[in-house]
Amino acid sequence: MKPFETINVIPFIDIMLVLLAIVLTTASFITQGKIKIDLPNGDQSQTEVKLETIEIKVTPNGDLFYQDNPTTLSALDSTLEGLNLETPLLLKIDKQANFEGFIEILNLTKRYHLNNIAIATHESSSR
Repeated sequence: MKPFETINVIPFIDIMLVLLAIVLTTASFITQGKIKIDLPNGDQSQTEVKLETIEIKVTPNGDLFYQDNPTTLSALDSTLEGLNLETPLLLKIDKQANFEGFIEILNLTKRYHLNNIAIATHESSSR
């Protein structure tokens, strides 16, 4: 049998192109939000938050998320305790969520004097 004089790189390039296609396809799913939150409408909605914020989300069934990670109210309490007072917080509360959960989060922010709070809403179209 005759030894190979060159290495055939065509199969290697084919595999790399397939892997690149897979990475590009899955990257589009990663950048989209994973937690479904239906925000309420509001007249004072701002379209852009300019500072890096910490997001706290509440789903319709009351699940609590801190930076897209599931958490509990007691864990959120200890997390908020260590935050800088100037840290901006963005509350994304589903409009079907229990209002009591919203009040509990506001009480935690008040306890630790976190006053830089924004509440996410959709811009109302009836102006």
